[in-house]
Amino acid sequence: MRTAAYGDRSDNAEYREAKSALRNAHSQIAGTEDRLRRAVLINPDKNSGIVQIGSVVTLESDGVEKTYEIVGSLETNPGSGRISNNSPIGEAVLGKKIGSRIIIKTPKGEKEYHVTLIK
Repeated sequence: MRTAAYGDRSDNAEYREAKSALRNAHSQIAGTEDRLRRAVLINPDKNSGIVQIGSVVTLESDGVEKTYEIVGSLETNPGSGRISNNSPIGEAVLGKKIGSRIIIKTPKGEKEYHVTLIK
């Protein structure tokens, strides 16, 4: 080991730091492996007409349409339209049908949306 060259390991700050980094890496690996073991593949019923995890939903507000894919919290990427089912919009649209009206509370007040398309 490179840090062994610095002398007695019990007094070696570099060695302790490297061991701490290794423990952190092992902890992250264990957490990822656990999530993978518990992962469940979700195949949304595309013909249900109801928003669920995995659905792509188009919302209209004030004449502007936005499309979102509803995903689990570990898969989010709001910049590309993938929002969590736990987000305010995600929670509000789950279980809704085309034509449903939803109201989201935002820092600027309430915002009304209409579900216009579900895929």
